[in-house]
Amino acid sequence: MPVEGATVPTSRGIIEGERLRASARATAGPVDTQDLDTFPGDWSDLSQLWWRPTRSGARLDLTLNAPETKTYELIGYFTRARDYGDIRLSVNNRPVGPVVKGYSPEVVPTGPVSFGRVPLRSGANAIAVEVVGKDTRSAGYLVGIDGFVLKP
Repeated sequence: MPVEGATVPTSRGIIEGERLRASARATAGPVDTQDLDTFPGDWSDLSQLWWRPTRSGARLDLTLNAPETKTYELIGYFTRARDYGDIRLSVNNRPVGPVVKGYSPEVVPTGPVSFGRVPLRSGANAIAVEVVGKDTRSAGYLVGIDGFVLKP
């Protein structure tokens, strides 16, 4: 669910989705970056990590680096569109937070989505993004990740 009163961060404080591409490993579909400057809405750095799976059950593995070992609130920023699917996240093999609903008739940012407080270790942590379905109105299972914030 969106975090009330939060705004989309600029490059400072956000781990940009498109910068996670180097660590991205997908079980299905290509992983690219996409410019979002032609769409209305607030995306950090006006781009996203764009994953294009074609089925439910597909999984995208990413590496998220934490500055130190501690428990953080994990906040995600995503995109919704007419051909996007629903996703669930796991952190270090532990399911977290809500299912993010990807469908919208227009291309729009989700705003901040809290996945709750999660323990992370300093350095690399495994983030798994799994497509768990889609709205009946959606034409596909695409996923757009604007970025993540680790809030102490």
